[in-house]
Amino acid sequence: MDKDEALLETKPASMGVFIPGNRGRIFTTIYTPGGSMPYPVVIICHGLPGTEKLLDFAVALRDQGFCTISFHYSGCWGSDGTYSFANCQEDVDSVAAYVRRNEDGLFDLNRVFILGHSLGGLMACYGLAGNAFIKAGVIIMPANVAEDFKTAGTSPQAEKQVADVYDKEFAPWLKGFSWEASKAEAEENLSRFSLDTYAKAAAEKEVLLIAGTEDEVLARENHIDKLKNAVSEFKGEKANLLEVATDHGMNWNRGEIISAVLGFFNGLK
Repeated sequence: MDKDEALLETKPASMGVFIPGNRGRIFTTIYTPGGSMPYPVVIICHGLPGTEKLLDFAVALRDQGFCTISFHYSGCWGSDGTYSFANCQEDVDSVAAYVRRNEDGLFDLNRVFILGHSLGGLMACYGLAGNAFIKAGVIIMPANVAEDFKTAGTSPQAEKQVADVYDKEFAPWLKGFSWEASKAEAEENLSRFSLDTYAKAAAEKEVLLIAGTEDEVLARENHIDKLKNAVSEFKGEKANLLEVATDHGMNWNRGEIISAVLGFFNGLK
């Protein structure tokens, strides 16, 4: 870390960090709020391909006293290696391990949280399930990636439609990503890309789900509503769900979403 510790404890700051991952460096920005360390920390998982980076969420949380960690998955936005859904999950584990090591004493390991949007919502669910020390999370319009492969299996035409999205819309942004590579990954173990797999863990922790009523990318019945219903079943009560009149990119009423995120995490801080 290249910042003087005394300065970190005085004023808000930001720094670039290379977190070691299984494929090399994970490019990361850490925002620190100033004041006495250690800080409550929020790990932030962006979506696919990551043009929406949630950096305003990171700064807003910093302004509320949180240390925030915004990272880029392998094979995207400079991070080493190739991009795949399984690699993204490994990257979440690598970032969690970095926090747990806490080499610079920045992080309050009793107050570690996670936030994810779209594909990052699936990754945040994965992080909650696999890391007991991550206490709570906010899941915004999560991508139930397993549904893509189920849809593609219904007909050749359906597979072509999904493949075109992967290869034409996503692949140009990402190193080594393709429909065929993703399909091979899913054939090995589809359940790891299903929100249902992580619903029990989400039910056992404090989790806020945020749905966009005008989400034009991820149909609610196949994505967030499946997670909501599964969490509710495990909890024995309704999942904590907020509906916001916004599109998938959160371009409308974004301030309402940020306020909800701040309110949720502040209530746990």
